[in-house]
Amino acid sequence: MIFQFLDDASNASNAHMCKQWSDFALDMLWREVKDLYHLLSILAPLEGATNCLHVLTCRMGFSKLESSDWRNFERYCWRVRRLAYYTPGTSHALQQSMYDDIAHFQTSLDRLSSLHTLEWNTSLSSCVMFMHKNVKTFAVTLSPGALGIEPLFDDKLTLPQFCLTTKLAEFVSHVDNLESIAFQYFEEQGRGNPSDVVPFKPILAQESFPSLWDLSITVSFDDAARFLDQSFAPTNITTLYLDSSRLETPADFLHLITTITSNCQLLKTLALVSYIDASSTPAPATTDDTSQRITLDTLRPLLKCPNLTSLEIVHHHPLGLQHADIEELARAWPAAESLLLNTEPADLIHSPLTLRALLPFAQHCPNLRALGLFLDATATADLELELGPEVQTPQFKALRRLAMGVSLLDDASTGAAALFLSRLCPERSNLKLDSGITWDEMQEPGLAQGLVETVQGRCERWERVVEMMPLLVRLRGEERRRARALQMEVEDLRWRNEVLVEMAKAKAGRGGGGSGSGGAGDGCVAA
Repeated sequence: MIFQFLDDASNASNAHMCKQWSDFALDMLWREVKDLYHLLSILAPLEGATNCLHVLTCRMGFSKLESSDWRNFERYCWRVRRLAYYTPGTSHALQQSMYDDIAHFQTSLDRLSSLHTLEWNTSLSSCVMFMHKNVKTFAVTLSPGALGIEPLFDDKLTLPQFCLTTKLAEFVSHVDNLESIAFQYFEEQGRGNPSDVVPFKPILAQESFPSLWDLSITVSFDDAARFLDQSFAPTNITTLYLDSSRLETPADFLHLITTITSNCQLLKTLALVSYIDASSTPAPATTDDTSQRITLDTLRPLLKCPNLTSLEIVHHHPLGLQHADIEELARAWPAAESLLLNTEPADLIHSPLTLRALLPFAQHCPNLRALGLFLDATATADLELELGPEVQTPQFKALRRLAMGVSLLDDASTGAAALFLSRLCPERSNLKLDSGITWDEMQEPGLAQGLVETVQGRCERWERVVEMMPLLVRLRGEERRRARALQMEVEDLRWRNEVLVEMAKAKAGRGGGGSGSGGAGDGCVAA
């Protein structure tokens, strides 16, 4: 505590007093580095002018940097918690060749293992080597009219989650070549603060986002609807991915979907992801609240988007769709290529859909490559008995992925589920069935324990279905080939029989005509 209130000169003296004091004093001295020159000068001697304010005239650089110099540097670098570098405010601006010399030995300065805050006010390309997984705060200052900003991302801008703020959206809207704005869930990419994008209200000018066709942002559905409904909004987009940190209601979904339908007629791919609160959700109980479920009426406006072929919905509650709704949806959407309809809700109580819901998609959507539904497969044995072996079920023609998410399945139904699914798969299909959740990528840790156990149990049972599927699909293929061979044989016999009957009738006719002349031989032929 005492060392924290001393100035650098005092702590420098304390570092020479004794070994016990030295560590504490050095920690205080190097905890915050406000001049990068002082940090790098312990790596190797620097040469150049000492009172320059511009990097191009400074000429500060290493006189000579060798691999052995890193040993002395390691005594101090791990103590740095915060590093700030401001070119206009330092008397020792650094030349680009210094960073090149460091990069020759180290592509990144992860030796600054304790660094958690980096503040930068000069060339952005130089700060990359200081970035590593422990850096939690990165502040960069770009002067108005700074050159070289647009080339940082050219036609695609990829940001961490919750980082496209109102001001940043307004700024990049003027970049003529910007075609794609995206974010990533990867941990190494980092994560912003959800409060930074609330509210999201950029004011767009004429000719904003002239080239944008792909937009992925983290924003509430209300703000997204307002953004897309304003003048000069990027309505020519073909791909839209919206991730909300709120638990959106069906009314919020409907308002946003209606806005999208009215303004984005070129849309091909749409994903609407609502926050899932799995931290306080209990294990499945006997109640079933349907008031917060998305129904077909919520999704029906999307059928007015003529180019839409891909849809993903993520919501806390299961969809309120019945089998008749699925039939209507599949008939109205024959061009669908990917439909992931809320496969992993945190509300795992009940689903009105069974595996029968797959049949309309197999029958009416020949181009479907990915399909995901939250189903109740616990009564599949009854469905198998109802259909029977003689019923010809439609098969998927192009399906490559079947996502079961957290669909209900018990031990007694795994075999029946595998049998039913084998009906829908061509023998040489590359279909992959998967299950599970992605909540841990989107929210704070702390899933309800009962929920974790339930999900794990279901995933294990679906895994057993996956193991049985290849053999059953092959057996179904052999069964179909035998059935076709038998059918061909029956058709051949039927044709032969018809030919023989016709021949017999013809002979009988000839024999009947000759009986009037009294020919005994003719009578025998007739018989």
